[in-house]
Amino acid sequence: MSAGRNKRREKPVNRTVIFLLVALAASLFYIAYGEYSKLESQKIRSAFDLGYRQGVTDTVTKLYEESESCQPVPVFLGNRTKNVIDVSCLVTQENANQTQP
Repeated sequence: MSAGRNKRREKPVNRTVIFLLVALAASLFYIAYGEYSKLESQKIRSAFDLGYRQGVTDTVTKLYEESESCQPVPVFLGNRTKNVIDVSCLVTQENANQTQP
């Protein structure tokens, strides 16, 4: 009879252990998935930031290069347009106008 008693006690313990292992595995999966999602989000954000910085650098470089010829450079923002001229070109033109009689 004592052998029968031990089997009955083992079943609840085994079920409890199995339940705890399944709960632990589910918790670990949930945590790992959350960390993986965070990493992927950070990668995307980093790529976005890098692209934005490169775009700003390219824009400023192009504006600088185009304005060196002392010609107006059109800058567009939506449906608005401004013409940009290098200030050093204006100073040079003022000096040329002042030296001419």
